[in-house]
Order: sequence, then structure tokens, then C-alpha cells
Amino acid sequence: REAGYRMECLVVNSGRVQGWDIPGWERSSTRSPVICAAPGAASDLVAVAIGRQVHVKHFQSKFEAEVSQDEEEPEVASLALSAHEIFAVTRAGRLVSSRLSDHASRTLHSDGTCDGVQYRHCVRTMTLAPVPWTISEPVAQVAAGHSFVVALTSSGQVWTGGSNLHGQLGRGHREDCAWGRVEALAETPIALVAAGGAHALAVSSAKRLFAWGWNAHGQAGTGPEDKDVLIPEPVLVPRLEGTGDEGMHVLAASCGVAHSLALVQPRGQEEGGELQTRVCSWGLDEDGQLGHGSREFVEEFANCTLRGGSLPTCFAPRVVEALDQRNVVSVACGSHRSMARTAGGQVFIWGRDTGKLISAQPEVSFSSSRPRLTNLPEIQDKQVVSVAAGFDAVVIVTTTQTEAQPTAGLSGDESLCFDLARLIQHDEAPTLASLVDMELASPGGEACPAHRSILSARLPLVNAAPQPVPGAPFRVVVKGTTVDDLKQLILWCYTGACPDGDAVAYGRLVETAAACGVERESLSSLEESTARQRVGRDLQAFVLTGKYCDVMLQDASGLEYVQAHRAVLAARSDYFQSMLCGNFLESTAEHAVPSEGGGYSSSITTIPMPEFSGGALRSLVQFFYSGALSDELETDLCIVTCELIALADLCCLPILVRLCEERARALLRDDTVVTMLIGADYLARVDLREACMVFLLDRLDLVQNIDPRLKASATFGDADDAIPPKLLDEINRRGERFVGASGSVCSVM
Repeated sequence: REAGYRMECLVVNSGRVQGWDIPGWERSSTRSPVICAAPGAASDLVAVAIGRQVHVKHFQSKFEAEVSQDEEEPEVASLALSAHEIFAVTRAGRLVSSRLSDHASRTLHSDGTCDGVQYRHCVRTMTLAPVPWTISEPVAQVAAGHSFVVALTSSGQVWTGGSNLHGQLGRGHREDCAWGRVEALAETPIALVAAGGAHALAVSSAKRLFAWGWNAHGQAGTGPEDKDVLIPEPVLVPRLEGTGDEGMHVLAASCGVAHSLALVQPRGQEEGGELQTRVCSWGLDEDGQLGHGSREFVEEFANCTLRGGSLPTCFAPRVVEALDQRNVVSVACGSHRSMARTAGGQVFIWGRDTGKLISAQPEVSFSSSRPRLTNLPEIQDKQVVSVAAGFDAVVIVTTTQTEAQPTAGLSGDESLCFDLARLIQHDEAPTLASLVDMELASPGGEACPAHRSILSARLPLVNAAPQPVPGAPFRVVVKGTTVDDLKQLILWCYTGACPDGDAVAYGRLVETAAACGVERESLSSLEESTARQRVGRDLQAFVLTGKYCDVMLQDASGLEYVQAHRAVLAARSDYFQSMLCGNFLESTAEHAVPSEGGGYSSSITTIPMPEFSGGALRSLVQFFYSGALSDELETDLCIVTCELIALADLCCLPILVRLCEERARALLRDDTVVTMLIGADYLARVDLREACMVFLLDRLDLVQNIDPRLKASATFGDADDAIPPKLLDEINRRGERFVGASGSVCSVM
């Protein structure tokens, strides 16, 4: 959706950094591709899915495969690798696979495990075919361990199959099994799954964690005993001081060969407390992959012991303190290493042989027992959008603006109409089909599915339609129309598109719109930009009425709520789409029942956004509905703008990031530049940070009078911290050209 960007895939294998040139990698969209590595397999397989194509590579043997599927299938939504097979889930919910070990030699043991996989140097073209197992409903996600596979259906049910020596199928026994449902989780809707060497994790819709399988090193996290867990058991995530009695939400999880990671967030907080993500780890810590520090430090923890005199093991989740205040958004386990990605695109890594990724001297090899920021020059000044880790391979996907077209890309109103069009492209975006909540019908009875919030904003006839009786569908009949007329009208409502060069079709659209109460003058211009802007104005005006709003975004104070509609949020952001159209609690809440005379009812879904202010959330919704930034003057506009950049990163909205950075540059003044510099530095916005630094250093008197006790907003870090010392050092170093080599531009008081 955002032209002028280039994505790059880097694979670090045995300390070597290699670029991966994949056909079709240059894309018009900056949305992250689907990537995965094989953490539980004794081989360095890496896979990337772009659209319908999947590319697999083994970097040591130079084995490479292009795996395709039927042209009628939609693009790949989930990807997983075992030691000898690739699994993929399409956006239509089909589970497909292809055997890779047919092109390799391997040793197959009687217990079903597969060691010593050696892929031959070759290039292959293969086809993804439906798995030979029958699942009665669409599949939403797939995860693969060493020799077993876990699938999650759209209704939140977990299915497993393959090797079961350690109970990794979660079926209550150790016998290898064909495909079957995990009955112990049948009454617990699951939102995501992960698989490792021979254990698995599942996060429920209520954001609680379950584990089963191999537990010799405590990697299941279910208790102090090293017994295998044959059926899923809950994992108790530690309560943190100051988070109340409500415990922790589990947002994501990942499995290595014998350790596990979880991304968690407090369910509640004391008044005035901060609410940020934390990373928890448990299991084998032989190479420091838990990130708790030295072995001596680990041994001090409760539930941490040394097994066999040499292997440090942690049997319960512990918070990785070094990642506190880092705003981590995703985690990934390799076989004996771990990774974390922050909202600002920074990558932290720890565990086996990570020295080549974090040291200024790449030839130095060592293991790190604490998270360290990657020091790869290949990702400097780039935005990291995805990470994955395998047996020895690390995969990092970055995106950068191309120099040839620094301002290329869709405009705000273009992005709005592009996204809204996805709501009516049911074949290409089947996940969004669940948001349809009305029908627009012709007198003949033929009907077109649509969305009440959008048509009410655009068509007075729909906005004024009486509410149906409870349980009845919302259906509006337009007199004197055919189903083709209605399809063209709906396209105009969502995108502003008018028939080009067809006077008859254009005339029919004008008449159909007029039958719905639209003024004919509204369609008098065929100028596309004017029509798109009208879409944004209508939607923005409608959301302010509160009518049919079925989602409320709750700000950091817990006192302000910003109203919105599910259909718009899901269409505009993959972040909200996964939340509202997936298996999390937000997606299972009832749709709002409008109260008499409009407004919203008590059945609205509330989504806490505990790191963001009401001003930032209002600006985000403004952009979602209009494609433009709000002209509203906030008291702390610099803070709100930086918050909005963080929100745009969270929601994967590069267009909004660009608009925010343009606004931020326009806001640079003597009294705002330091605050903006701190925000840009914390959010890792390299270009904006440099613009702030240049602005600051061009004003020597301002630099010399910086109050180093100036506090940054809690959004950008610890509110008790002054300007980061590293930032002050850089200001001093770069400011020496003004005051001489021996002078100090500013100092810490």
C-alpha cells in the first residue's frame, strides 16, 4: 500500500550475514511478509511467504525451493517448518503442506524423531498440497516442532499430529498419532499456538497460557518437577509488584528446543502506575538463552536449579528484567537463543553464539546471558518489521524508504479508500467477511452484503432506516434498482469510485444514489481525489455522532474512551483485524445494539490502550476515518505526535508514520525541539532524530541552556529519568564545533 519502500531479508547463519534475494520481494506494500525458521529441527531451514509463493532455503547446503500453490488459493497467512516438512495456512483457512526431506538424507528413529537432516545442494520447485488429515473447519494458524505439528482452527480448537514420545501432542499418552483434537482444551478457546523441540504452548482468548510435552528442563513451565506434561496445563506467569491482584495477560509465546518465551502485560495496575509489556522466560539456560544474567545470578532464583551438575534450569517463568521499559512487541525462540523486537524496530538477542550479532568486532564469538542490542551494520537506519530464529539461523526483515522516491506512496485518502475496499473484497480478504452486519437489497429480493457504519455515513436512506426487531437481519431495500446498481453504489460508498467513460453506468449510479437520499451534486464531479475526500469527510462526521459505534479505545488514564466501529478499525489495521476478527476476547464480544435515537449501548467492546493518551487515540481514529491528521490543537502536541508515531508502528501504518514525521518537523521550535528529540530517539525514528539534532545544534544558545533534568513523557521511557546520558554525550560531541574541543555544550546537573 505504500510505494517507495524496499523490504530486505537478512539471514545470519553461523555468524555470516547474508542477504536473501527473493523474486517478488520488491513490493508496493510495506506489510510484513510471513516468515519462519525451524527452531525445533536439527537443520537451518528458513522460509518466507510472499503472497501465494513460499520460498525455502537451507543456507549451509544451499538447498533452495520455491513452493507454490493453486492460483485460486488466496495468499499465505501462517507458515511453519519441521525438520522435514513445510506447513502453510492460506487466508481461506486451508492447511497445506509439502515434504522437504525428499531432497535430503536423514536418520529416522523408532520414536518418530528425525536427526541428522542433511539437505542436498539443489534448487527445487514444489507444490503445496492439502494435508492428508481432515479438519472440519478453517485453520487459522499452524506451528511445527521437531517431528510434530500443531494447528489452531478459526473457532479456537487445537489439533495435533505426529511424534508423541514426550506427550507433545497433548492427548494424554505417548503414542504417535495421526491428526486429532486436543480434548483437554476443547472448552477453552485458543488464540495462538507455538511449538518447539518436543513441547508446545497455547495462549487462550482470555490471554492465559497453557503448556504440554517435554519438560525435562522445565520448558513447559508447569511446575517444579521435570516430568513430561501429557495434557495441557496452565502456566503461572509471575505477578509483578505494582500490578494489582489481577495477574498478567499473555500476549504471545514462542518455543525453542528446550526453553520458552512469553510476552506479557499486567491485567491491572495501581493508580498512576505504568503499564508496559514484559518478557518472561523459562526452561534450559545452558547458553544464557533465558536472558537472566550469569549462571550464578540464575541460581539465586526460586525454582531454578542445576541438573546434572552442569545444566542450569528454570522451572517457572521469570521476568527478563533487562527488557523492562523497552516496549517489546514480539519474541522469537531459536534452538538455544532468543530474540525480542521493540515497537521502535530495535532487535535484542541473547543466548548461544550471539557475539557476532552484538559485538563491534564481528569475528568475536561468545554467548550472551543478557539481552543485547544487535550491532549489525546491515540493519542500521532501517525499520525491522519481523524477526525469526531457527536452529542456528536468525532471520531479520527490514524496510527502508528508497532514495529514488523519498515521498512516494499513497496519500491519506487513497489509503482510506484502498483499505475500505478490502471490506467488500470477500474472496481476497475472507477474514473481514465476519464484520458484515447488513444487506442492501433490490425490490426483486437480491441483496448485497455491506456494513451498517459505512453505509449509514454515506447514504441518508440507511442512516434513517428503522432498527429491526432483535435477532432479525438489518436489511434496507432501495426502490427501482437492480443488484448491479447496488454493487456500483456500494463501491462508490466505500471508495468514491465512479464509472469512468461510461455515461450510462454513471447515470445509473446517480439515480441509485439519489434513491438513497444522496444529493445529485455530490456526484457532479468525477475527480477521484474529490470523491475520496468526500468519503473521509462523511465517515469522520458520522463517527462523531457515536451511532452504531461498537468499539471503544480506552486511554492510559482509564477515564477517556474514543468510540469507533469494528469494520473500520479492522479494515485499516492488521493489528485491530487480528484482535477483532480472530480468537481473542475482543472478537467474541457481541456487536453493539444501538440505543433508541442512536448512540451506543453497554455491549460495546472496550479495548484498553494503556500506553497512549486520549489525544493520541483521537488522532488515530481521525486518521482511520479520514486519512488525515486532526487539526485539533492538543495541549502537548509534541507528545501526542510522538505517541501517534508509536501507535502507527504498533498498527503497521507507514503512511501515518510519514504524516506524523512531517507534522513533527513543522512543530520544531525552541521550546519543543528537546522533547521531540527525546521522543524520536526513543522511537528509533532516525530521520526525525537527525532533523531535531540539526535544529538543536544550529541554536548554540539553546544547546548551552538545556536543562538536563528535563523530563520526558512516560510514553518515551522512565518518567524519573533525565535526558538520556547517551543523548547528552552526542549533543556535547557534535556541539564541540561551536564551542571548541575543550568546551562542554551541556552537562548533567
